[in-house]
Amino acid sequence: MGLKIFKENALIELNEFVKTEAFGSIELSKDSNWVLNYFSDDTDYDYLFESNININMQSSLTPLVEKDFENAILLYENLQLTNIQAVDERLWSYLALVEFWDYTYERWIKGKENQQVILERGILKAFEKSDRSFMRNSISRLWWGVHATICNERKDKYELTRLLFSYQDLYQQILERSYSKNSDIIKAILTYICDMKEREKFSRRNYRVLLKEITRLSGVIVIDTLSQKDLFTLLRQSEEINKIFV
Repeated sequence: MGLKIFKENALIELNEFVKTEAFGSIELSKDSNWVLNYFSDDTDYDYLFESNININMQSSLTPLVEKDFENAILLYENLQLTNIQAVDERLWSYLALVEFWDYTYERWIKGKENQQVILERGILKAFEKSDRSFMRNSISRLWWGVHATICNERKDKYELTRLLFSYQDLYQQILERSYSKNSDIIKAILTYICDMKEREKFSRRNYRVLLKEITRLSGVIVIDTLSQKDLFTLLRQSEEINKIFV
């Protein structure tokens, strides 16, 4: 039996509901699922449909920032998706708000303003297909973080993944950009940052200089067409980046 996920009309309805005073009056908690309560008068068929996606996790996600890497690997290895399935906002919204609601609540919502956080970390808008939204949803951000960085050519295929999830600012600065789904670009950036660490030049300021240079390059060339080798060549020609390694 496949995983049930939201129907499109249900997702649209939830997006509208969280903007209302009625939603604002709800006291959210990890033990009471507001989505299931909202649809309590409906049958499952009214707002869910059965997909051909399967997930069978033996362990739970741990709602701690320092566990993001472990959570991401656990999810990725137990949720096999096609490229089309991986950008289905109905899937990620269901996982964030129903299947993994306790994690979403504890990790992102507890103690924060309800409405905006729910919109950013839970519900994805139908048809939006925004790269940034997929990197902010509480569950899709974990899956995509692995998908964009896994490298089977390395001794540790999750080496770049571990680096990405080690720093929240680094994740945000890299994966919430227009090239977030281009794994070659992401791997090139993280490989360059690995070089910074090995040469003891790693710092928030320095990796932001690197990302700023990539943003500049993307304004004059189509970086999505570059190989990792070509991107490295261009970066090594940058005066600002060369200053880092002096």
